[in-house]
Amino acid sequence: MSPEVAHRLLQINYSEADHARMAHLADKSIEGTLSDDEREELENYVVVGDLLSLLQSKARSYLRKHSPAA
Repeated sequence: MSPEVAHRLLQINYSEADHARMAHLADKSIEGTLSDDEREELENYVVVGDLLSLLQSKARSYLRKHSPAA
């Protein structure tokens, strides 16, 4: 990993529209009204979010280890 890649990884996030969609799907899940396609969509959001969290954790760790002492 390079510092540039680490910084770019830390800039990635879901859009406001994605957050709104996830909230809508979560509400439907709580109500028990998700369709099979919606359930798959929600699960995909979770998988991508978990992967992004892992990559961002690695990026933060890399930057801590490779940053010049302040």
